[in-house]
Amino acid sequence: MGWGDELMACGAAKALSAADSAHRKVRIMGFFGEVRWHDIFEAAPVVARPGEKGDFLQLTHSSRCRPYIHCHEGLISKDPAIDRFLWRATTQTPAGLTIPPRKESAGILLLHPHIKPQASPNKRWPFEKWRVLSSLLLQEGFRVGQLVFGSIPRLPGVAHLYSPTWRDAAGLIAGCKGIVCQEGFCHHAAAAFGTKAVVLYGHYISPRVTGYPGQSNIVFEHPDS
Repeated sequence: MGWGDELMACGAAKALSAADSAHRKVRIMGFFGEVRWHDIFEAAPVVARPGEKGDFLQLTHSSRCRPYIHCHEGLISKDPAIDRFLWRATTQTPAGLTIPPRKESAGILLLHPHIKPQASPNKRWPFEKWRVLSSLLLQEGFRVGQLVFGSIPRLPGVAHLYSPTWRDAAGLIAGCKGIVCQEGFCHHAAAAFGTKAVVLYGHYISPRVTGYPGQSNIVFEHPDS
């Protein structure tokens, strides 16, 4: 479960609470009936806190039970280039997080070329293409920034905004002019804050599964993807 999965859990909890006549809070559960908790849930007011008492709704959302996954093929190989999920079309609800926007990203168009190492390579748009995009945007007069941390490659000539944690990245996305990113945490965070987003989907997954209304999606759906 990545940060994006936890944001989808928060969105699902928000939708469940909204459909309840009493708008009760939601306890997020694991596959075996255990109570789940993640740091991201702290920023979602609809999610019941550990130790909090009350009459809560329950939502099962965990690594073994994600509503947008129908089943998983090829688990034995553990190779992201071979393994693949069979997806289920779902309606995603923006998470609705209470994270204040960061001033450093105000007026900046963010680019996020990075994907996590364990993600499918079919999500990745080559870094050289990000270099070309950033150069074109700078030539057009945009203020361009990049979310950076650790030793990930840096785009030249743009503002490098340090974001080692999900909370740092979320605050910068909340405060920015817009973001161009690959499908993942950043596009879920953009939806949570109503930030304009252009989302690159590649061949891995479809916006019919993890997309949000109002985002601009670029996707090429290969029949074997």
